[in-house]
Parts: sequence; structure tokens; C-alpha cells
Amino acid sequence: MQTPLSPSFARSVAWTLATRFALLPLGLLQGVLTARALGPQGLGLYSAVLVDVNLITTLLALGLPGGLAVLVGEAQGDKQTLHKLWKWSLRHVLGALFFGSLILVGTYQFLPSVFAKFVAERSSWVLVSLAMCVLGQLGRDIHNALLWGSQKFFAQNRTGLFVSVLQLCVIGILFRCKTLTTETALLLQGTSVWLLCIAFLWQLSVVSKGSLQPGNRSLRMGTEGAEFPTEKRLYQISFRNFLHILPDMLLFRIDVYLIEHFLAPSLMRHDLGLYQAGVRVAELILLLPGTLNAILFAKAAAKEAITEKALLSAKVGLYLGLMSCAGMFLFGKPLLTLFYGDRFAGAYTPCLLVLLGCSALCFSGPLAGALSGASGYPKSVIYAQCAALLCNVGVNLWLLPKLGMIGAAWASLAAYVVSAVWISVAFARRFHVPLALFFRPVPLRHLWGQIRGQKVQEKAQENV
Repeated sequence: MQTPLSPSFARSVAWTLATRFALLPLGLLQGVLTARALGPQGLGLYSAVLVDVNLITTLLALGLPGGLAVLVGEAQGDKQTLHKLWKWSLRHVLGALFFGSLILVGTYQFLPSVFAKFVAERSSWVLVSLAMCVLGQLGRDIHNALLWGSQKFFAQNRTGLFVSVLQLCVIGILFRCKTLTTETALLLQGTSVWLLCIAFLWQLSVVSKGSLQPGNRSLRMGTEGAEFPTEKRLYQISFRNFLHILPDMLLFRIDVYLIEHFLAPSLMRHDLGLYQAGVRVAELILLLPGTLNAILFAKAAAKEAITEKALLSAKVGLYLGLMSCAGMFLFGKPLLTLFYGDRFAGAYTPCLLVLLGCSALCFSGPLAGALSGASGYPKSVIYAQCAALLCNVGVNLWLLPKLGMIGAAWASLAAYVVSAVWISVAFARRFHVPLALFFRPVPLRHLWGQIRGQKVQEKAQENV
């Protein structure tokens, strides 16, 4: 049974969006400086390494961050629960690193060709930076999930903004001194995720001191009458999250591996750099649905009533996505050339196509957050991402050899639309929302009026 929406929804969204929109120009400027310094060839290698970091981190985590977020959300800030989940996650990381090391040694001994392909064109510094990024990202994701489930959005956003500003300053200095290379960019990325890991851990210690004591509330009972959390239940939810997040991550990044495989080696790094430059710009728009997804997930996990707000958030995201597409169509090519330089003029078409697909995700992102939080990563979300991933691979196999990176962009567009449609239908079924509501246009002034109405309602609840 859902509880009423807590009086922090509009305020959480407002503060989080303000921070995310502050991060937009920071992220864009970081991308511009990095692309100008590395060029298409260097940016291609840099992007490929970061994709490897995300894949390795996902495999080692096995969906644990999502499981932590669900359980800490259900516990509603209980101090003992928060500490117990942190200890379990630390034990998981140590075990994952041990087995990961065994797999790495086994690959070196028994599959030398696979190992050699992985380290090809990568210096020792690149490989060290890759390992540094993986370790830091594991810790960052776990601590971030515990803050996320505790609904400490302001602490997360403030810390992320501070690290982003610091990272941009260092990138600017390296760019000015002409020492921004693939190696230094990766080393800086690794340092940034470690800073976030440590900062989030410190924020958790502050949150833990102010959390509810175990005796101050009644623990809700699980479906079988057992108190939560249990380690078994944590891994049940985490594994469902892993089945959700792995196809989700591959959906966004499988095109990098396919481009590396299908394009000629003489053009591969150059075209991959152009493609990733366009994709990075297009994916900036996902900051909005990502924000709404995170907030709605935490509130749905806490069993709050979020159906109306999820649908409202989805329509806000869609409007922003469509306006971004119009702006990119009209002004995108000269702006990309102005920011990135003439070497990246070829990034315009992939950017526009991927941005169209991201507009569909702007609509489905908040719906997916509500679904995942309310049902602990249901099968419907997993099926949606798997179907979209199969679509992405299939269209890539068809178009990539013919059209190159343009074919990869078309594949992403098709896959994102498939994901958005599937998740929208699943949301309608789960929350008993008529599909007609999805297609009912809402003028922007009415959307703003509904948001304002929510703020007034929350203020009244606070006064009571």
C-alpha cells in the first residue's frame, strides 16, 4: 500500500534540477576542452576505455547499488540498517575484487589472445588509470546508492557539483599547459571518482548520526513476515537490478564495441571519436530524466504515492527533449563546429539522431524510476531493456557496415524508442493508468500550474 507523497517532492526536484542544470554547462565545457585537446583519435581511445570501466564496474557490482537503494529506502533512514548495509557492501566489494583478479590472471594464462586484444594500444598508464577508475567507481556507486535511498539528494548534488567544478578547473589548467592527453584525462577521471567516493562516505557518516534509531519506529514486515533487511533479500533485489542494469548499460554503449569491430582499423578510432563527441552532447539532455528517475525511485521504494507525479514528470521531460531536438536541428551544426572545432563537424548527424532517441527516454525515464522503485526492478523493465538491446544490435548489424557511425546512430534511435514504448505500457499496467493519458497533450502553462499547485499543497502540509 502506498503512503501519501512526502512534502519534499517538489523541493527535491527543484533543488536537484537546479544543480543538474548547473552541471550541464560544466559537462559541456569539459567535453569541449577534452575533445579539442585529444582530437577524434584520442577521444575515441578515451571513450573506449571509459566504456570498459563502466562494463567492468557493472559486472563486479552485480547490481548491488540498486539493492542497497531499495532496502535503505524501505528502512526510512534507520541507523542500524544503514550501517549493516554498508558492511555487507564492503564485504561484497572485497569478494568481487578477489574473484575479478582470479579471472584476470586466468585470462592471461589460458586466453592470451583475448588478454592481448584488451591491452592493445593501451599504455601502462592507461591500464593503471582504468583500474583506478574501476575501484573508485565501485565505492562511489555504493555510497551514492545509500545516500540516494535515504533521499539525501541535496548532499549528493552539492558534492557532485563541487567535484565537477574542481575537475573542470584542472582540465582547464592541463588544456592551457597543453598537457591534456588521453593518459592525463583518464588519471583525472579516476581521481574524480575517488574524491566522490570519499566525499559520499563522509556524507553517509553525517546522515548516520541523524538517522532514526532502531527503537523509534516499527520495522515493516516482508511478504513472508520476516523483518528486513536480510542479506538474502539484498542479493535477490540486487540480482534483479543487475539483470536490469547490464542490458541498460549495453544499450547505451554496445555501439562502441560494434564500431570497434566492424569499421576498418584505419578509420575506427577517428570515427569513434566523432561519434562519441556527438553522443556526449546528445546525452546531456538525459540529466533531466535521470534526476526525476532517481527521485521517483527513492520515493516509490518508500511506498509513497507517485503515479500522478511520474506521469507529469514524463511529460515535462518530453517537452524538454523535443525543444532540444528543434534547437539542434536549427543551430546544432555551427555550434558543434564552434565549440569542438572543424575536426568534429561530422559529429552533427549522429548527435541529432541520438538526441531524437534521447527525447523518447526523457519521457520514459521518470516512468522507469517509478516502476523500479515500487516493484524492486520488475521483469517488465528488464524485458524492455533487453528488447531495446536486441534492436540496437540488430540494426547495427544491418546498417553499421553500410553507413558507418551514421548507422550506429540510427540503431540507437530505434532502440531508445523501443525501450520508451515498452516501459510506458508497463507503467500503465502497473499503476492502472489509461494509455490515453500518455497521448493527451498538456500545454506548458498547465504543466507549470500543476507544479505550482504541488508546491502550494506541500507548503500547506508543512504548516499543518
